[in-house]
Amino acid sequence: MDINQLTLLVVDDMHFSRESLRISLGKCGITDIHTAENALQALKAVDKFSPDVILVDKMMPKVDGPKLISKIRAKDEEKDSHTYIILLTADESENALRDAMLSGADHYLYKDAGGEKIINCIEYIDTQFRAQQILKELEQQEKNQREASEQPVPPTSTATEAAAPEPMPQGETNHDGPSPQDLSCILVDDEDFSAEHLQRLMNKLKVSDVRVAKNALEALKQHKKEPADFMLVDYMMPKVDGIKLTEMIREFDRERGRFTPIVMITAAASLKKIEEAIKAGVDEYLYKPPSAHDLVQRIEAAFKKHNPESPLAQANWASFF
Repeated sequence: MDINQLTLLVVDDMHFSRESLRISLGKCGITDIHTAENALQALKAVDKFSPDVILVDKMMPKVDGPKLISKIRAKDEEKDSHTYIILLTADESENALRDAMLSGADHYLYKDAGGEKIINCIEYIDTQFRAQQILKELEQQEKNQREASEQPVPPTSTATEAAAPEPMPQGETNHDGPSPQDLSCILVDDEDFSAEHLQRLMNKLKVSDVRVAKNALEALKQHKKEPADFMLVDYMMPKVDGIKLTEMIREFDRERGRFTPIVMITAAASLKKIEEAIKAGVDEYLYKPPSAHDLVQRIEAAFKKHNPESPLAQANWASFF
């Protein structure tokens, strides 16, 4: 991504805020900046300029930021595109994270953020988005390979009966799903600072049972003793890395007919490493240091990947903040 070539739209009802952002971003090399003071002007600017990035103030009269974002996402869906959207808020409570997630924003920043911080956020969003596109492509390739290798089943009554889906257990019909407080997580990271950061995010999510392991073998031992509902795994660890740990977890789970959602967290921004992680069985991928917003999105996606109909997958995680 070439920051200098971006087209950016700033949406804020306060003239001072719009101009401050325009000047701050201009000093960082972004020159193609448009502004709008309300949702109507913003939607017209989206149609006219097709901005790559939109900064949206949360609190605006008549149509607020989250409602505007939902309208922009509808336009994205029509064009099969994805505009990077950052929700700007003065709210420093946990509600800011929840509002950003529920609105469809890619990320959120406090309103006092300067140009450099905004650019760092844009680059982070872009890296995450490209990583997710690669994941989708790899999953589609695997799906196509599986479909190509499957043999058609003869249309006999026995085959039809065998292919009929079993009725969903009563517990699986609960669309609310369990809350994060009911779940257990094994967090694997050999760096104390990173582990503490992830622990704080898990506390924010209100996951009460968080077990920390400093290396892969310790994590595997904990999982074998008491399997976790999901795992956060660092990529780079001494002796046994996150890829090998994932393979060992998958082997252990297969023998017991279970599947543990795994989110890999790494400082290595390499597309090759993403491919290695997916092939090993990693469900989702995040770069260090992850925000609570991105971590929750990836945890949600990991649960949905295994069993979309389960209560765990159907739980709206943002609502628990």
